[in-house]
Amino acid sequence: MTEEKEEKKEILLNIMYNGKYLQSANQNIGHEIINLFQADNGNNYIYVLPYGCMAQKHNGKIKTILLVTRHNASLLEVLAKAENLEQIIKIKGSWKNQKDNIHKEQKQYIENNNITYGGVRLNDIMEENESNETAFYITFKAERIVKPKKRIFITTANENTEEKGYWCILEDVKFARQSPKMYFSNKSNAGAYKKLDDLIQKKELWENEKYSQKVSTNVKLSTENNFIDIIKKGYDELCYSNLFQYIFSAKKNMFSKFAKDVLEIENFSDDYIVERETYNIDLLIRNGQQVIVIENKIKSGINGICKNTKEDDKIKSQLDDYYKYVEDEKNFSKQYDKHYFVFAPNYNIIDLKKYDNSGKYKLIKYSKIYDFFDNNKNEYEDIPYFQEFLYALKKHTKDVDNHNDIEAENRFLKAILKAK
Repeated sequence: MTEEKEEKKEILLNIMYNGKYLQSANQNIGHEIINLFQADNGNNYIYVLPYGCMAQKHNGKIKTILLVTRHNASLLEVLAKAENLEQIIKIKGSWKNQKDNIHKEQKQYIENNNITYGGVRLNDIMEENESNETAFYITFKAERIVKPKKRIFITTANENTEEKGYWCILEDVKFARQSPKMYFSNKSNAGAYKKLDDLIQKKELWENEKYSQKVSTNVKLSTENNFIDIIKKGYDELCYSNLFQYIFSAKKNMFSKFAKDVLEIENFSDDYIVERETYNIDLLIRNGQQVIVIENKIKSGINGICKNTKEDDKIKSQLDDYYKYVEDEKNFSKQYDKHYFVFAPNYNIIDLKKYDNSGKYKLIKYSKIYDFFDNNKNEYEDIPYFQEFLYALKKHTKDVDNHNDIEAENRFLKAILKAK
């Protein structure tokens, strides 16, 4: 084995589209946008977050980069893998003391190698970003960027393995909450490294051809925006629960149809009321014969309290509390038909089986809710803010929360068009 191969024994997880840099009032372009585009010269380049560089101890040791996005604190999804890497930036000591010189070297590297996207040099595209005068642009050149054939999840918890895809469970590992990159080696965390390496080597998981999407300036830019985004409530559970209360109350005959088509509840009469935060329940909807409990989640999971000592070892949670409250005859007599639901975006993977009395609950994905209201939008033409509600739902209907990368791509294309 050569010295070079011996050295390259680390796998880097690069967590993309965290959003903080994008949320600046300066309309920054996330530098990682280049990771899934091929430059005009036919090469692929990788930007390692957060600053485009790595600590000196990792120089020359990265053999594969997994480009991932975060679902929650314990769950990542793989977007692509980058292989056959040539490291461009090598830091010795503190990068802050070298950033001026490295910035100049990066601009020269871009010029020498004619690294353009949509006909515009990379450093010119990023020109209006904050601190662009000392920014780094390229960490690696990659010979191959390959996308998964099916969904690949990396988790540190026993997540819902019924979700379709390949699951890589890393035991005795915690994902970094703040840092957008994590290193795994066959020395420091050998068990996790082996599982990730096995994932990387499984040919059946990956496309055969390298990913070669180039920037097209002929595409239509997304211009969707509304007040929910402007006030930065696009991921606010309270905001969505309030919207559900408003829309569910606006057209009582349509909620009865929603109950039948989406919740599969027959004959829900329209003499109902929609309550918020009764016994901390997000939405409690009741008429004289039936009661509906809805726990609404966006990015969070179910709040667990403790583990039982029973053999099933299930977790006591808020779901158990709500179920016991509604089943208590002091609150709702036996004459009531009772129904329990969890609403969640498609990308929020929730394993209900882990929780006490969760078998009484049914998980309803936002895509199913969105489809109902989109198919029946003519019925809501006279309801103020319905279109904003529909837009707010739509962003949570995809398997991957890609709002940040869509925004980053929009800004990337706008900067290219402006420079041209």
